[in-house]
Amino acid sequence: MEETLKFAGTETFDAIVAVGVFTFGHARIEALYNLSPLLKTGGYFLLTVRADYHDDNPAVREVIKSLSWSLVARDEFNIFKQLTNFPVMVEV
Repeated sequence: MEETLKFAGTETFDAIVAVGVFTFGHARIEALYNLSPLLKTGGYFLLTVRADYHDDNPAVREVIKSLSWSLVARDEFNIFKQLTNFPVMVEV
């Protein structure tokens, strides 16, 4: 994703989904510059990033702000707080 994608032309996709792709040690946020042209006008880009990655990394905010996208919704949740009653196996 950090190189120009040659398999598709511009404005090819109605939607692009990137869940868990842009975070510490994975794809660099600048790769969004290569994905953005693939999205059709009026299309949707579903992007999830960890809140700390977004908030602690100025490059993330700058790249997202520089693209011609409009934020439709932002939701924050902590999966670890939601998992309170899961079984734990302990070997004795």
